[in-house]
Amino acid sequence: AAPPSSAPGRALRRASTIRNHVLHARPATVDDCQVLYRWVIDDRHGAHAFPITEQWLTNALTELASLADRVNAARVTGP
Repeated sequence: AAPPSSAPGRALRRASTIRNHVLHARPATVDDCQVLYRWVIDDRHGAHAFPITEQWLTNALTELASLADRVNAARVTGP
């Protein structure tokens, strides 16, 4: 599917990508720590994998808050 052309649409698309990373990750042990591990196969990057660590989650939450602000700023208010 083509990427959304509007800023709120792009923000929501990015938020869905973050959500899918967490939703489809699987438990793993990396450097003797229990983490989630996400395998991704896409047209742009091919196959790659990465751990979802506490730092990754912190960064994701910060980004999601910024994305929510962008979507809320674009809302139509009033008549």
